This record gives sequence, C-alpha cells and structure tokens, in this order.
Amino acid sequence: MMALFLLLLPAFAQDDVLGEPAPVEEVADTGDSGVEEPAAEPLPVKVRRSGKKKRDRSGEESGRDRWYMAAIVGLLVLWLSLRLLQPAARKRPARAERPSPVADDELGRMVYTAIQHADLHEYRELFLTGGEARQVMGSDALVYVERMSPEAVEDALVDVSVFVSEHAMYAGTERDGEMLSLIVKDPQGTTRSVEVGTTARVGGVLRLVDPA
Repeated sequence: MMALFLLLLPAFAQDDVLGEPAPVEEVADTGDSGVEEPAAEPLPVKVRRSGKKKRDRSGEESGRDRWYMAAIVGLLVLWLSLRLLQPAARKRPARAERPSPVADDELGRMVYTAIQHADLHEYRELFLTGGEARQVMGSDALVYVERMSPEAVEDALVDVSVFVSEHAMYAGTERDGEMLSLIVKDPQGTTRSVEVGTTARVGGVLRLVDPA
C-alpha cells in the first residue's frame, strides 16, 4: 500500500502544479475552406437614456406650480373684493368719549371751541341727554327732549356764533344764577360777554340745559 501511494504521489503533485485545464475557446464554423475563426464577441448594448421622462416630470411640476399660483392669486382677489365691499358702517371709527366738564371755565372753553369750528355735534354733546333730563326735570323731561330737536340746537349755535367773531379770543366765563356767559376779546381789544344758556349738574358733570 505504501509503495502504491509513493507511485501515485508524483501524479497528484503534477495535477496540483498544473491546476485546472484552461477552458477551450469556442470557434465559429464559417463554412469556408475549413478555416476556423474564433467566434465574434457580442457587441455591448448601449442603453440610450431618453430625456422624455425627465421632460414629462418637469412639465408636471411646472403645471402644478402654475395651478398653485393661480389659486393663490384667486384667493387674494377674493379677499380684496370682500374688503372693498364691506358695509361702510364697519369702517366707522370708534366714537370719541362724550365730554364731561365739571367747571364753568371748562364748559366755557368747550362751547367756544364748538363755535369757532361750527361743530354742531360737539355743541349738542354739551346739552342734557334724555336720561339726564329725567334726572333733572322728572316728568317734564319728555317735553324738553321734544323741544331740543337737532334743528333747535343748530339754531342756537348759529345765534351765539353771531356774537363771537372768528378772530375773537376766549377770556373766561361769568355766571348770573343758572345763566352761563362767555367772555371773549375782539382783535381790537374790546371785551364782551355773550350769554350761552342755562346749566345744571348731573352727577358732578356740568351740562347746558336751555340755550340763551
């Protein structure tokens, strides 16, 4: 057995040195006069990358962007339209607090300012309201409210404005019982007293009652 192993050892060693036999290269038979040529290797296939998908994707994104932009512009136009069509009442500024003079001089200055600016609203604010008239006059308040119509207040403002020139300066007030008068000084330096009307106190606030 040992002798047989020694005889076969050179063959095993040769196989290890030579390794596996090289693969036989296939040749193509061209049908010519027995001359064999190696088979042609297949040409590499070139994959052409088409830009169509990219263009399609770009077109979709561009269309989506245009749609978003159109929607935003539409909403903006709608918002502006609603703002412009709002009723005028919603745009009215908040009403200023009603003046509440507590002294003759303070009331006199407010009357003087209303005369100089011909401000009928400000002048009317200095008179008694319906609720205040009830506190002062009781059951006679309704008659007073009917008498003090907007036309009557406007006439009173026009009448007192005749005696207070545009360039007259305010110089104070004077009182004769319930009657309050303005003291004004003309540009020539002449001082005069102009009756404004009777007054009454309502909760510490001084109000005009009847115009002079």
